[in-house]
Amino acid sequence: MNLSIFIARRLQQQKEASFSRLIIRIAILAIGLSVAVMIIATALITGFQEQVKAKMYGIWGSIQVASYAENRSYETEAITINDTLLAKIRATKGVNHVQAFASKPGILKTKDALEGLVLKGVSTDYDFTFIRQHLTDSAFTTKGRVFSFNDTIAAPEIILSEYTANRMNLHCNEPCWIYFIDQQPRVRKFKIAGLYKTGLEEFDKTYAIVDLKHIQKLNAWKATEVGGYEIYTNHQMPDSVVAAELNTNSLPENLYAIPLIDLKPQIFDWLDLQNTNETVILVVMSVVAIINIIATLLILILER
Repeated sequence: MNLSIFIARRLQQQKEASFSRLIIRIAILAIGLSVAVMIIATALITGFQEQVKAKMYGIWGSIQVASYAENRSYETEAITINDTLLAKIRATKGVNHVQAFASKPGILKTKDALEGLVLKGVSTDYDFTFIRQHLTDSAFTTKGRVFSFNDTIAAPEIILSEYTANRMNLHCNEPCWIYFIDQQPRVRKFKIAGLYKTGLEEFDKTYAIVDLKHIQKLNAWKATEVGGYEIYTNHQMPDSVVAAELNTNSLPENLYAIPLIDLKPQIFDWLDLQNTNETVILVVMSVVAIINIIATLLILILER
């Protein structure tokens, strides 16, 4: 007979009103709760990190290609990439999708309030999947929509965040006016196509989405000029490796590719801090479980 089974049966036979029975049950419950807390904490923190990263990649892409003259402000510099170079970027290992963008700050004005905004201009190659997933229902209209592009003229519509719309008391299908302060003030009228809510305050409080042609016209750019390109990777290899490959073999000297983790280091550093919380929880719960196990064994030894 197996020795461990023999000892267990002998102990089981001594079930009379033993003081240790209650202690063992309490210890088992405490250990079970400790393990459950560790599993839940790990799942919640890991899930939270993955959700935030997915939203960030959905908004800004994994890598951005911009000019070396880029001043990292909300006003992007014009760059031009020909079709041959664009095809080479798309053919780079790890690259899934490439889309053009440009940004320009403006002021959203209503009768009662002003709100600073950054318009993110997008073109026909823009993937609206992420924005569609985060369109919200406004208080007075049905769920919004994304706008459609026109080959000749800029789409006269805009997608605002729910945060901005609530602050300015605006709703879907209503007009709004945005002012741009350059050498002289200029104004553009837009129709609100939809409202979005990503849950990332940095984006929701700041950005609105419009047709790229508006920004090209405001900046007097050519049709081939954009502010930069957002690159989505398959994450099978680190974004830094893909960016290094682009900088080494694909991009000209006046352009560079930078991973999102280097563009938004403060957010990724904050996410990494969550690992510290997870470690503290795991250590504390492990200590509790070990103490319970040791105490239970000591009680059994003393009783026997």
